[in-house]
Amino acid sequence: NSRAGVRYAIGLGVEIVELDVRMSGDGEYVVMHDSGLERTTDCKGEVAARTLADLRRCHLKVEGSGEVTEEVVPTLAEMLEVTRGQVLVNIDNKLGADHIAGMVAVARGLGMEGELILKENIFSATRLTAVKAAVADAGPGFRFMPIIADDAVEDPRFVETVTRAFSADMVE
Repeated sequence: NSRAGVRYAIGLGVEIVELDVRMSGDGEYVVMHDSGLERTTDCKGEVAARTLADLRRCHLKVEGSGEVTEEVVPTLAEMLEVTRGQVLVNIDNKLGADHIAGMVAVARGLGMEGELILKENIFSATRLTAVKAAVADAGPGFRFMPIIADDAVEDPRFVETVTRAFSADMVE
């Protein structure tokens, strides 16, 4: 979830990178795995409680060593610019189905919706209906990959139902 990490992965020749997307307190999509800042940055608190300007003062840490870098919390748009034309972007939506359209809109604004795979957990028929509506609201041009919550789904037929509902050629 850093520019340096994505550039390194691209240099290795990967085909897809995953970005975890959250929202700042002032409504900006940012790339951050955890809801809290302590583990991955030199800041404390919750991502959702900080404005983008605040997050711009949070420097990313190298996982493992804890070394603080010069890189700050990036926006989704900034990270998409790094990946443009080089790799597919698998977005792990940490916000819920009601944010699918917003994330796709960011990519669409950059002309990159075709480089996007967006995924969302589906664990029940009710959730399937809600996610299907959210994906439809986002419009065409991007790939959707359902995540089957293996801790909540025990019926293999449900996987087939979800796959058919989205004409999905990939499922996590």
